[in-house]
Amino acid sequence: MLTLIGDDLSDRIAIREPTGVNYQLLWGTQLARVGVEVRLVGYKELRPFREHHLELRDKDDDADALALAIYGWDYLE
Repeated sequence: MLTLIGDDLSDRIAIREPTGVNYQLLWGTQLARVGVEVRLVGYKELRPFREHHLELRDKDDDADALALAIYGWDYLE
């Protein structure tokens, strides 16, 4: 995954949902180790954003990934 996002990871931000402790620790730790900033977006914020702002009513991985990316772009600067 890291090779897909480029060589200079210092200016990268990962936007994630806080899902499952083990899963969160795995990705959060690995990304932070290489200098990627990790930010979390809670389900209470993401769900209405996905449903109302993006009009994506069905919850699936693709819709959530798109919603996380756009939410991060819009709100986490």
